[in-house]
Amino acid sequence: MRPLTKVALVLVALLGICQTLLIAAYFWPVAAVDTWLLDHWSISRILMLTLTSLVFIVFVAMLLVALFRRSIHQELVMTGDRGSLAISRQAVESAVAKAVAKEHAVKGVSVDVTMHKKEAAKVMVEAISMSGQSLAAQGQRIEETARAKVVQLLGTEVKKVKVHLMPVSQAPRGTARVL
Repeated sequence: MRPLTKVALVLVALLGICQTLLIAAYFWPVAAVDTWLLDHWSISRILMLTLTSLVFIVFVAMLLVALFRRSIHQELVMTGDRGSLAISRQAVESAVAKAVAKEHAVKGVSVDVTMHKKEAAKVMVEAISMSGQSLAAQGQRIEETARAKVVQLLGTEVKKVKVHLMPVSQAPRGTARVL
């Protein structure tokens, strides 16, 4: 999650919590309002307090997600003695996809990389296998290739590499050509 998104989410959550507390204070029993509500709105008052409680819980959950979810970056910035280097997520994804397609009998390679401040945390590779080999063995080799390529590009360890291979017989067919 980007820092600006986090700030916006925190502000929305705080406003929602304040709004919920104000509505709860309005519906909390006050002598004059309570007698009128008991005559006309006894069931509605309970319903409104219940719904307000649910909204409050949703906004508290939003606040917790905004505060404690780890930030995901679009580029990884590495600083050295000669300066800093920014590597974009798309560049890493493209390089890994090309390496996998070059070294293995696969087509339709799709790579998704999740990067945090100083590391590439997760790599997801999806492809269609063109060979008759075991998908598990081929997936293991693709995982090693993807991991090695990310380490070569970034110089940091990868926490998790997930490979999803589909045999060519189960691959979705391309759209039909219309003449």
